[in-house]
Amino acid sequence: MNRIMQQVTPDGLVSRDEHGQTWVKWRPLDDDCVQSTVIRDPANDICPLCYQGWIRTGSGYQDQVFDHQRKSLFHLSCWKRHIAVNEYDMVYGALCTAGLTFQEMSTIRNEYGSWEPWFTIYLDKSFMDQIKFGRRKRVWDIELMVSEPSPGARTLPKDIYDGLALGKDDTTKSYSANRVMVHAWTREKVVEYFSNFKQLLVDIPPYK
Repeated sequence: MNRIMQQVTPDGLVSRDEHGQTWVKWRPLDDDCVQSTVIRDPANDICPLCYQGWIRTGSGYQDQVFDHQRKSLFHLSCWKRHIAVNEYDMVYGALCTAGLTFQEMSTIRNEYGSWEPWFTIYLDKSFMDQIKFGRRKRVWDIELMVSEPSPGARTLPKDIYDGLALGKDDTTKSYSANRVMVHAWTREKVVEYFSNFKQLLVDIPPYK
């Protein structure tokens, strides 16, 4: 066991051992045990996003993520906000490029437990047609949904679906009368699938 030589923060949760490694103590959720983890010492770093340093507490020092591509240390809280803004801009831009008009886009909880945001995109004034969009590991999960199946309800045309990239691409996908789901592996495919959604919606009558 490494011997602790120096206390780094006033709360006693961050310390430095005999080898110069920085340790932070933390308590996992629903766990009474206190754990210690080696972290990067951010004492001389400035977050490239907010241009601020790190608060000298255990939780402050834990608020960090290292970007290996940029070789920079960021506040994890800043990094999450940065990713969320970029993801929103990407979705908004893809909708505009595809020419798919919409009424509103709102942020929702990630359905796979990650901190990355998901979005609901309302396509019409009735808020009946909508797209659910979000990152799932290496792909974007995209779902187009119209009204629930009922006598006289609108349905997504299967013959048109089969002729589009939505129906032809070798990717995870599913089709039903009121819901289409597809996984997009690239941003270019996100735009293409949004364009496909536009073609599907053109051929079904509007809500009365």
